[in-house]
Amino acid sequence: MKYDNIVLYSPEFIMVHELEVPFSLSRNRPDTFVATRNSPLIKDLAAETMGQMILTAAEKITTAIEPILPAGFEKTFLSEIVKKHTKILIFSNHQSHADLLSVAKVSKLLTEMANKVLPEENKSPGYQLIIASSLAEGEQGALLQKCINQLTADFIPNYYLSTIEYMRPKDAAMYNARLRTEGKAMNRLQLKAFRDAKNVKFGFQLARGIKNNKGTIIFPSASVQEGRRKENGEIFGLTEIDSNSVKLNRTIKMAMKIHPLSEMPLILFMITHGGFNVLNPDTLSLTPEALAVARNSGPANLIQVKLSLPKRFGVIANEIRNKGERVNSKTINEYVSRTFAELLPPEGQGFYRKA
Repeated sequence: MKYDNIVLYSPEFIMVHELEVPFSLSRNRPDTFVATRNSPLIKDLAAETMGQMILTAAEKITTAIEPILPAGFEKTFLSEIVKKHTKILIFSNHQSHADLLSVAKVSKLLTEMANKVLPEENKSPGYQLIIASSLAEGEQGALLQKCINQLTADFIPNYYLSTIEYMRPKDAAMYNARLRTEGKAMNRLQLKAFRDAKNVKFGFQLARGIKNNKGTIIFPSASVQEGRRKENGEIFGLTEIDSNSVKLNRTIKMAMKIHPLSEMPLILFMITHGGFNVLNPDTLSLTPEALAVARNSGPANLIQVKLSLPKRFGVIANEIRNKGERVNSKTINEYVSRTFAELLPPEGQGFYRKA
């Protein structure tokens, strides 16, 4: 029988590849689905199916993450967070959108650790994660948007985690490209004003969270380039922070302006390694390993997480000055990247890997 617009796929292929999803079960082959390409119904079903699969895998993979803490971590952390108006900033490297699972695990770990000693009126509400606006609004793909939105609605609140959106220059460009297809593109000045307005809203949300005792988690690179693969199959690893990154210097200064008489912000560094084994950053699709976890046919320990000892920003600033350098965006970015490199395995060190 000839099928002009029908394709047969196994469930594994359906889940790994975007938009190839079940339309109806084959009567003769119950392990095979019949799918029609480019149908709106199929696209909706693709997003729903992928979202369900990610939720199933997410819980198992996150449960399996066992963050590695340095000696004395809990004692140091608790001695710092009991000080009034402690503002916590966590910087993390970024290899895949699945790093959301690592962040969720760390958020729950630190929130529950803190709330063992904090008085009732000063309990930690958790953490806020800065994400790209294009991720939440669909410019990076409808399926990814569906999955991320489902995780933020149904999964991460259980880990004391919420998200706030930041519009990078490339997010604004992607947004305008979508408007252009609708004949509504903005000129350069209009686009700048639009981005500025979005990020003013972001700034208010960020400040409100900090004022309400939420910690803030940041992917400084604001890109999953680290987890993408070269032609030889190796991941790129750490890259230099560029103009699309979250401006760490500005974020730190904002935190310092909230309760200005309190201690300097408390800085933690975390690394996450292996998210590319869950959600492929090149194809934006679930990996066979993640599918195996969802089907109870593969190991769930796909991601490694490690944290540094907490440091007040004043200590970090002094370390930079002691090297004869000024404290500015460039030197802060360099300090952050080199700290990530010290925590990551060689495979993930990329640009900062020592010869």
